[in-house]
Amino acid sequence: MKKREFTLIELLVVIAIIAILAGMLLPALNQARAKARAVNCVSNQKGSTLQALIYADDFNGMLPLVSKGYTHKDGHKVKSWADFLISTGNMDGQAKTTGCPSMNAKRRASSDEADEVTFTFGTWGEAATVNGTYGTPAVDTKPYAASVIVEVASGNSRFLNTGAAKSSDSLVYLQDSISGATSGADQSYFIDGTALQSYRHSARCNTAFADGHVDALSPEELAGRLKSNSDYGASSNLASFKYGDKNNVEKTQTI
Repeated sequence: MKKREFTLIELLVVIAIIAILAGMLLPALNQARAKARAVNCVSNQKGSTLQALIYADDFNGMLPLVSKGYTHKDGHKVKSWADFLISTGNMDGQAKTTGCPSMNAKRRASSDEADEVTFTFGTWGEAATVNGTYGTPAVDTKPYAASVIVEVASGNSRFLNTGAAKSSDSLVYLQDSISGATSGADQSYFIDGTALQSYRHSARCNTAFADGHVDALSPEELAGRLKSNSDYGASSNLASFKYGDKNNVEKTQTI
């Protein structure tokens, strides 16, 4: 019996059907991959915050924010909250859970010291200056009330005092971050108005709070958490914040 061979038209029809099916399935697969990364990001934030809370349990409720120009007694160079926890032994020095899996897997910029970890989730405790402008979601503002910030080493290190907070479950600790609204920007261990909150996960920003829980918030939802909350700065100091949307375009949210 003579074997039947496919004609060119039949082959083209099969190829067209495969292309149509691929076009239908790929967006769903990409969405599933993005969702998995968002879930993994939440898990990383929870794990990182738990490690910080273990440190805080031993040191009067103090959560590390940033340390600028500080060298630990073991010689470890410290910049970020992650650096600090590594230097105290509360976090594994090879930990890969300090940042968002959607971002660059690198741990630090080439200009950083070899043992610094700076591509991480961001805090609002930037200590680049010691003139009182600690951590700024918008430039020249004070997001936290002075009562919940503790400075040591002439302002070069800052901690979040959960014991002084009115409500730790609404006190922001870590957030998805981006070093700036520019092409190729990476994560940033601080958020200051140039380095921004990042709403990369379906227009939401994974945000860890000082009690250990993580919420995926829209800019409007975060503004609602900050408004009329005595753990944050006065309305004159905290009227708005800057952020990077899901396309990394800088925007401003009014509180």
